[in-house]
Amino acid sequence: MVELNAKNERLKIAYAVFMDEYDGLAQSTIDGRLAALCRYEEATRFVDFTSFNRERARAFKIALLKTGLVSATKLSTMNQVKAFFQWLANEGHLKTVAQKRAIGLLRLSRKDTRAGQASRPKKFASIAEFKQIIANMPNKTPTERRNRALIAFTALSGARDGAIITMQVKHIDFDKREIMQHPDEVNTKNSKLIVTWFFTVGEEIENAVRDYVIYLREELGFCDDDPLFPKTRMGQDENDCFVWEGLTKEHWANAGPVRKIFKQAFTAAGLTYRSPHRIRNTLMAQAFDLGLSGRELKAWSQNLGHEHLLTSLNSYAKLSHEEQRRAILGISEKTDDKNRPATLAEIKALLVAKGL
Repeated sequence: MVELNAKNERLKIAYAVFMDEYDGLAQSTIDGRLAALCRYEEATRFVDFTSFNRERARAFKIALLKTGLVSATKLSTMNQVKAFFQWLANEGHLKTVAQKRAIGLLRLSRKDTRAGQASRPKKFASIAEFKQIIANMPNKTPTERRNRALIAFTALSGARDGAIITMQVKHIDFDKREIMQHPDEVNTKNSKLIVTWFFTVGEEIENAVRDYVIYLREELGFCDDDPLFPKTRMGQDENDCFVWEGLTKEHWANAGPVRKIFKQAFTAAGLTYRSPHRIRNTLMAQAFDLGLSGRELKAWSQNLGHEHLLTSLNSYAKLSHEEQRRAILGISEKTDDKNRPATLAEIKALLVAKGL
């Protein structure tokens, strides 16, 4: 096993501090960029970063293309390594003009870049499948109630799992049908203020969340500032084995437990696992199924925390080939062109024309 290069490790620590303090990146993003640097080190046999040159750049590119990584990961890895060496040059660690010019070699071919940028339709559960999952989940013990409500709340709010684990009981208001994600208290992406009103996903999903919050307040004595989805309290039985004893009043440290609960729930319902983040694809599909107007679609997008509708459309609304086929063939069957809803292409064209 090759030992770590101490000089490189010091530079990686300095780069991590820079990304945190100057770029304001999340720790998960910083970890991903540092992992890309490890790939570079492995490809160049852990030589000093400061010895970077044309040969090192080419060696890394060849090694990266030979890996079994998908095209998108290859592209992001290359871009992350390039960003690091640009930072290294700006900090004065790359001394010669030749070294600085060699940074330009850290790029994929146009063909590989296009492959890395190509997006595929992502598979996700439908609202009907979410209802099936929720109906199938047990709802007796405190942890069972929490887990069931967690699945329902994700569909009702469209919130990211990293935000959900930091929410408090007070952040959901059933009278206003509102969910408040203030960055001072909730870990939102890019520390944005996100105000969400309940998505139109069905009474059974909303009731699952409502019943759970009532249970927290009235039976478990939870208050406004307590976590909405708390950690499990662990205890020991008569055989000194660990067992679940209920709920604490502490937040989860990370979103790992959320994804585990989703996986168990999908498997129990006989469905293929979809990550919590895929609910955003589900909700955009629901928006199309509801035949929303342009104004309603914009509100739906803002409900997801997006400033621009194109973000919602481009990131979470890519149609499968079958959906594309049905939509295109269905256009010719419309007899009243004036009353038909706007197509996705028309909405995008309108947004581009208005500079949105």
